[in-house]
Amino acid sequence: MGGVSVGSVYNTALSGNQARLNQPIPVIYGRMRTFPDFACQPYGFYHGNDQFYNVVLCVGQGEYVFEAINIDDTPIANFSSVYYKILPPGTMPERVLANIVTAIEVAGNVLAAGVVVGGFAVNKPRTEIDKIYWDILCEQGLANVDPENGNFNELEVEYLLDIQYIDEFGQPTSAWQNLETGSVVGATRTPQRFTFEADLPTPGRVLARFKRTTAHVDSSYVSDTITLGGLRGRLTTEATLCATATYLEVQMRANEQLNGLTQKKIATIVRRKLPTWDPIGGWSANVETRSICWAAVDKLKSTVYGDSLTDAGIDLQTFYDLDQIYAARQDRLDILFDSRVTSKDANRTIGQVGRAVIFQRMGVFTITRDQYQALPVASYTTRDIIPGSTSIGYALATPETPDAIDYEYFDNRSWDWVPIRCNLPGVVTAERPVTLRVSGITGRTHARREGTYLAAVNLYRRKFPKWQTEMKGILASYGSAVIFSPALPKWGQPGDLVDWDLATLTATVTEPLVWTAGARHFVTLERSTGQLTIAIPVLPGAAPNQMVLELDPGFTPNVDDVDRERTKYVFGPEGQHQKIVRLLGVTGKGKTQEGNPIIELTGVAENNLVHTADNADLPAGGVIQDPVPTTTVADALFPPLAPGEDPLNRNVRFIGESLTTGDDGTDNGSIPYDPDYQGGGFSLKLNADGTAAIQIFENYHLVTLDSPSQTDALSEQWLPGTLEPGDTAKFEARVLAWYFNGNSYYYNGPFDVSMGESMPFTNLGTDQRWVFGAGSADRATGFANGGDLIQKVFSIRVEIRHVGTTTNLVDTTMSWIINFF
Repeated sequence: MGGVSVGSVYNTALSGNQARLNQPIPVIYGRMRTFPDFACQPYGFYHGNDQFYNVVLCVGQGEYVFEAINIDDTPIANFSSVYYKILPPGTMPERVLANIVTAIEVAGNVLAAGVVVGGFAVNKPRTEIDKIYWDILCEQGLANVDPENGNFNELEVEYLLDIQYIDEFGQPTSAWQNLETGSVVGATRTPQRFTFEADLPTPGRVLARFKRTTAHVDSSYVSDTITLGGLRGRLTTEATLCATATYLEVQMRANEQLNGLTQKKIATIVRRKLPTWDPIGGWSANVETRSICWAAVDKLKSTVYGDSLTDAGIDLQTFYDLDQIYAARQDRLDILFDSRVTSKDANRTIGQVGRAVIFQRMGVFTITRDQYQALPVASYTTRDIIPGSTSIGYALATPETPDAIDYEYFDNRSWDWVPIRCNLPGVVTAERPVTLRVSGITGRTHARREGTYLAAVNLYRRKFPKWQTEMKGILASYGSAVIFSPALPKWGQPGDLVDWDLATLTATVTEPLVWTAGARHFVTLERSTGQLTIAIPVLPGAAPNQMVLELDPGFTPNVDDVDRERTKYVFGPEGQHQKIVRLLGVTGKGKTQEGNPIIELTGVAENNLVHTADNADLPAGGVIQDPVPTTTVADALFPPLAPGEDPLNRNVRFIGESLTTGDDGTDNGSIPYDPDYQGGGFSLKLNADGTAAIQIFENYHLVTLDSPSQTDALSEQWLPGTLEPGDTAKFEARVLAWYFNGNSYYYNGPFDVSMGESMPFTNLGTDQRWVFGAGSADRATGFANGGDLIQKVFSIRVEIRHVGTTTNLVDTTMSWIINFF
C-alpha cells in the first residue's frame, strides 16, 4: 500500500513529471492535483520541420474522473498542437510508443565527411529492438546560394548508417553492416530537422554508427552542416503498463508556447471513482466519491495495493453508518499515496482525516470515530478491577504548553500547504502555537473543524487512567466509552443490589449511599449481558442503603440467583455519578493464577466539550462547504492515422504516394496507369452541428470542382479536435498552403489561401465546403515527351477556432505527394 511522502504533489518546489523507478504506482483517493509519473521514456521526433514530444504518464491505480489537464497551472486546451487521450485501466496507448528507448549519448554530434561517429549502444542488455529512429539536424539550413542572383538552389547531403549486433556484455556478435544510405535535401537557410527510421534485419541489441559521405563545402554561399540530433530504438516487447491503473497519453508540438520545461509540467486534477456499499443494494458500480469510509474499505479489499480482504473480513455496516455521519458533516478525504508504508500506517493516515481509527476486532476490520456516545458500553468498578492495577496519569499544564494549533492543510485551490490558527478555548491571543500538518484534508472549513477539535482535546483531555480486569475486558473495544469507577472520591459509588421491590422501584444495595445536599442523583445499572441502562434519577429510600428509582430500569435485577452475579450499579450526584473514559487500548496481559485472562485497559477521561467545540463550523441550511468544480475535461482524441502510417508520423497524412506509372502504361506502383488522371486533393466540410471532416479524392480535374456533389461519395475522415454542436457561425477558420515544387493547384470555397502566417481568419457563417487540391496542367506534355516524371508536393494547415478567441479547436497539417509520368 502506498503511503504519504513528500513528493512532487506536496512540495511545489519539486512540482513536475518525473520517473520514479521501482516505486509503487500512486493511489489517489478523493480529489487531488498530481504531476503524473513517466510510464515510459519520453521521446521526440521531427516531422514537417516541427518537433513533437511524446509521453505516456501514469495517473494512478484505479479509475478517475478528469476535472482538468494542465500544463503547470494553464489548461492544456489553451495550448495549440497539444493532443492527449485518457487511458482507463486496461487501455493501451494508441499513438505514443511506450516501448521506445533512447541513446542518451547522442545529442548534437556533428557529422563530418569521412569521419565515423559512434557506435552507440541503442538499447541496454537483456533487451532487443526491431527498429531504429534517428534525427538529422541542419541548424544553419541546407542550401547552395547562387552568388549572382541570390536564389537558393537545392542541396543534398548523403550519409551512411551502419549497425553491429552485440551481446549482453557489449561484445560484437556480427560484423558492421550498412542499414541505411540516407540523405537530406533542402533549398533554404531556415534550420531543417528530420526524423528517419529503418527496420533491423533481425531483432537484437545493436550499436549504430554514422558517417557523412558528401564532402563539406567551406563557403559562405553553402550551408551543408548536419548533426546527429538523437538516436532511438523500438523494443520488441510491448510496454508493460499496469492493467489496473489509469494513464494519460500526450503528444505536443513544440512552438512558441511550449518548451522543454513546460513539457515536463503536465498536471492533472482527478476525482477517484470507487464502489460503495449499502445494506439494501449491496455494492455499486464505480462512482465518483471523496468518502473517507469507502476509501478505507477500498484499501482493505484491494488485491493490488491493499489487504486483499473479502466482505466477510470487514464490518461493512459500521463503515456505512459512519459514512452517513461524514456525509452530513461534509468530511472528505483527498490524498495521494505514493510510497510504501505498512498497512497499519495507511489505515491511520486515512482514519485521522475523520477522527477515526481502523482496527481489527475478533478477526474483522471495523472503524470507530471519536464522537459523543450517549450510552457507555460497559462499566468497570471496584467489583471488576484487579486490586493494585489502577493508575491515573495527568498531563499538567506548564509555561511551555501550547495555547494554539497552527493546523496546516493542503489547500484544494492553491495546491500548497496553508495554515489555520486554532486557539485553545478561552485563549484570545496565542503566544505558544504549535504547528501540526495533516495530509488528506484539502478544504479550509474542514481543516478548521479538525484544528478546533484538536485544540479542545489539548485542553479538556488531560487525565489518562489505566487498569486491569479479567474476562469483562473483552466487552469493550478501542474507542468505546466506558464507566470507570475506582475507589477514589468523586469517581462514582459502585456496589451490588441485594434486594429489589418492583412495586415501589426500591433497590437495596450493599453499600451505604452518600447523598449530596441540593444535588440530583443518578444510578446506572448493569444488565446480565454487561450492557448498561441510561442514567436513572433516584431519591433516598427508607434505609441508608436504599434508593428509589424514578424510572423502571426495563429489566429485573438479579439479587438472589446464586448461579449469576448480582446486578451491579454506579451511583452519585449529577456530574459525578459516572466518569466516562474513552478507551485508547485493550491489551492482553497473560492470566491469573486461576487461569483467567488479564485484560489491561487504557483510556482518557472524557469531556463532552471536545465534541461540541467545532459546532460553529458544521454545515447548515444545505450549504456546500469548501465547494470544488464538478466539471470534466473531454477525452480528446489524436488526429487519425492514415492507412499504414507509422505512429511516429501521426500529425501528417500523405495522399497519392503510389500514383507512379510508366510512359508505356505499365504499372510501376499500386494504381494502374490512367491517362485521364488529373490530380488529387481533399474537401473540407464544416457542418452546422459543429463537426468538421475532410474527404480525400483522386482523379478529378480540380478546375471543375465547383459542386459539393462531386465528392459526396468519397471516403471521409474526421479532422482532429472536437467542435461544439451548434451554428458554425460561432467559428472562424483559415488555411495556410505551401508547395515545395510544382506550381499548379486549385481551390474553391469561402477562403483565400495564403503562403504566409499573416493570413486572417474567416467567419464560417453557415454550412461550408471548401476544396483544395493539386492538379496537372502539364501532365499531357510530360507524357508526350517520353515519360518525364512530374512530382508535386503540397502541404496544408487548417485552423478552426471560436470567433474572438485565440485557441485553436482544430489545428492539423495535411500533405500529399503526387507522382505521375
